[in-house]
Amino acid sequence: MRPAEVAPRVGVSTKTACRYYQDWKKRTPRLELRYGAWRYMLKNHPDLSEHVIRTLVSELDMPLEEVMLRLERPWGLKQLLLGKWPDYTRERRLNSAESRLQAALLLVHLVEASRIPPEQLPDVVKAVIKGILKEASLKGQQGSVSITQR
Repeated sequence: MRPAEVAPRVGVSTKTACRYYQDWKKRTPRLELRYGAWRYMLKNHPDLSEHVIRTLVSELDMPLEEVMLRLERPWGLKQLLLGKWPDYTRERRLNSAESRLQAALLLVHLVEASRIPPEQLPDVVKAVIKGILKEASLKGQQGSVSITQR
């Protein structure tokens, strides 16, 4: 039967039935068996539960409260096993890469606007970085900012 035919029989919306059907099609082999094993272990072995939760917090770079909230939801564990939890680490890496690209483009625009000859660019960039580090170290001595040079 199609999800639209099943939905009224089980008392859910057609949209929900379609979403369940899509999840069912995407599920991994033996999902129910894996889900049952994980659920049993998390409920009956507190030390393992704490270890799993700490690992999720670390690996997914999620706050502890959010991990706990997601696991307490009726479909939380299944969503985790299906890979439906957000990957904040990936999002942060993308945001970081985007920020670096924007900074590089800003530098290019500044160079173009100041009409610095390309052969002088490395010296100008070194001088700017040196000035930034010097200013940061002065602020660091005042206690407001500390930067370590790589």
